[in-house]
Amino acid sequence: MSILDKAIAAITPPESEDDRLAARAKAENMVEPGDWLFQILDHHREIEAQFCEQYHQQYDRYLSGTIN
Repeated sequence: MSILDKAIAAITPPESEDDRLAARAKAENMVEPGDWLFQILDHHREIEAQFCEQYHQQYDRYLSGTIN
């Protein structure tokens, strides 16, 4: 992390989960199927779904005792 990044991080408060949800809702209301922002949001949802799936698979393996 550069000095500039550290300075910006120090003076800029992190966004809250509510802020993120509001920004996503606003973006989703602005898009139409096929435009570039729609494609980006769709890709983002796919990535999130993959992380969620991996989490659940690992958790299931943990519960079954196949991983520590």
